[in-house]
Amino acid sequence: MTRNQIAKSYGFNFKRLGLNRKMFTKTDGTMIFVSYSTPVAIRTVDGIYLVTSRKYSVSTSKHCNQFIRDADPVHEVRRVDQSIINDWAKGVPSWL
Repeated sequence: MTRNQIAKSYGFNFKRLGLNRKMFTKTDGTMIFVSYSTPVAIRTVDGIYLVTSRKYSVSTSKHCNQFIRDADPVHEVRRVDQSIINDWAKGVPSWL
């Protein structure tokens, strides 16, 4: 099975955004951005970006900024606790 087929079996679409950067899209349009195997940002169906406030490595921090910069026009960005990102990302096969 390909990575996209595996992601679809979990109910997500999968897209590689670059080295160690991935995006998973739920059927409702919610996007989950993953750095390495850690979900670090969410784009809600309303266009609001929830970005982890947790400090990670320089690379993961760079990925967070790239997710926001490369995405659709941003309506609002909120820094939130990592536990909120984890709750939104439940079921995401981030290990892909």
